[in-house]
Formats: sequence, C-alpha cells, structure tokens
Amino acid sequence: MQFYEDDEYDTYHDMDINVVLNQIEELEHYAKLQFPIEEKITHYQTILLNKRFAMDYRYEAMNQLSKLVDNFPNLAVPVLLNFLESGESEFNDPNYQLSKAWCVIDPCDYVNIYSDENWFEDILDLAISSLNSSFPETKEAIHVLVDIVKNKYYCNYVDSAVQVLCELGERYQDMRYIIVANLYEERKLNPKARLLLDYLEEFYNQLDYFKRDFFSEWFFSEIYVEEQYNF
Repeated sequence: MQFYEDDEYDTYHDMDINVVLNQIEELEHYAKLQFPIEEKITHYQTILLNKRFAMDYRYEAMNQLSKLVDNFPNLAVPVLLNFLESGESEFNDPNYQLSKAWCVIDPCDYVNIYSDENWFEDILDLAISSLNSSFPETKEAIHVLVDIVKNKYYCNYVDSAVQVLCELGERYQDMRYIIVANLYEERKLNPKARLLLDYLEEFYNQLDYFKRDFFSEWFFSEIYVEEQYNF
C-alpha cells in the first residue's frame, strides 16, 4: 500500500484510530437526534463524498443513510445514486483516506486487516443493496448498475447489482429492454451478465404465471447451475 510523504496529506494518514472511533460514535449519536431528515441526509452525503474522511467513518454514514431509504426514497435514493456515480475507485489518490477502525466490521480477523479496497467495496455493496426496485427513483440507477455488471463483474458488489437489476427487469419492461440491449453482447464472456439475462429470459418466457410470486426461489433451485456462472 502506498503512503505519501507530502506534508499536505500526512495528517490524514497519521490520524489516530481513536479519532475515527470517536467520529463514528458521534455519528451514531447524531443519527438519534431530532434533526430534519433533509439535514441528516445532506450531512451523510457530505461525509460519503469526502475522500479525506476515513473509510470506516464513511461506512457508518452509508449505514445510517441506508436506514432512511425505505421511508424517504425521494431524498435518500438520489444520494445513493450520486455516490455510485461519483466514480471513486482510485485508491492511490492521496486524498483517499486509509481505513483505521477495520476491527469495527471484523474484530476477529487480526491477520487479514481490512484494506481500502475492501472498505470501499463494502460501502458500494451497502449502497447498491439499499436500493429498492419498488421505488420509481431506483429506475434512475439503471445505467450505473448495468455499467457495474458490464465492467466490474469481478468485484464482490456485482452480486448486489445483479439482484437489483433482476428486480427492476421483473417489475418494469422498459428496464428489461435497457438491460438486454446493453448486456446482450457481454453474455459469452461475462458470467454475471449471462446470469442476469438468463434470469430475465426465463421470467418472461413462462407459459403460465403461477411461479411469479416466488420466481426467484424457483429459478435458483430448479434452473440455476452454479458452474455455468463461475469464472
């Protein structure tokens, strides 16, 4: 892992773990205060989009935001989308704060200390899995989710993107068209794209509709063969 000698960034990389733990504790306390929801969501967005905050602290901000999605989708979903579209993936950026409180997520793992990549993938996974296909606002995430399946299929958070896209494709026919049009050429070399397209094809090719209420369970128990979709 690269460390920077520039004095401008030393304070961030040398931040004591207790400072981050205190920030997380303060944020947990803030979440319980009776501030307007709009103010809280704006505050979480500010933390998420600031690379100079420790990854652990930003994870807690995403965790708090994810709790507001179901009740305030019109406010929270655009923040999730803004974060997913922010394009943050350069871990060698000197502004990109290192993980500090890795033990917050896995206190028993003293050998494989969480890396910045793992922290960021966890934040992305939480953001994607917080999207609910029943909210119209989630349709706005279609292109960034398709892009993840197309170009980030080797990342851990792609499974959450596939799940949300499956649900969007089931619910909205126009979403299905977008998914198929953008991923059809990827299906031969991209196992996640192939899984997604196979799922939607099977869903729409049913001769009867008795399975639709539990189609996902039926597909993965009767149709899905893991070896077909492994690298």
